[in-house]
Amino acid sequence: MSVTLTIELMLRFLFILQSGVYEEAVRLEELNILLGRNCQKYWEERAQSERVERLKQIKEHWESQCRLFVGV
Repeated sequence: MSVTLTIELMLRFLFILQSGVYEEAVRLEELNILLGRNCQKYWEERAQSERVERLKQIKEHWESQCRLFVGV
């Protein structure tokens, strides 16, 4: 599958989401699979960056909970 076709599929699925049509959730999973197969390097980089962001948010959350508990 070419990059152009992959981008076209992404735009179609984004339009579905923006128009409020959620019955097509299976197609989003298909898009996830297609992108994972055809753009592996991008997908791995994205997963890593999302993981880093999640860890940052978790750390901030627990630091704020500790500050509340200690009363600082």
